[in-house]
Amino acid sequence: RIGTVFDTFAGSDTTVVWVGHVATDDPTVAETNRRVHRLAAAEAADRPNVVVADLADLLGTGETVAERCLMDDGLHVTAACLDEAAAALAPDLPVG
Repeated sequence: RIGTVFDTFAGSDTTVVWVGHVATDDPTVAETNRRVHRLAAAEAADRPNVVVADLADLLGTGETVAERCLMDDGLHVTAACLDEAAAALAPDLPVG
């Protein structure tokens, strides 16, 4: 399904940017987030119009729970960390 979403923009001037989610306090959600990111990265490998980034890498949290970036609910990322990730990602995005 992820590949189908990516292919929607194939042949256009649109670049698709996939940003994988971090590991959360809930182990089931955390593993699902990381698994979906790995699937998206594999699907994007042969699609030149898709840029894959990993929120966990952008924030330096890796595969561990992104404690410093999670809201009190343990699931959602804080605005400050999203801003941090956006600043880290911006130089890698195509311009225009």
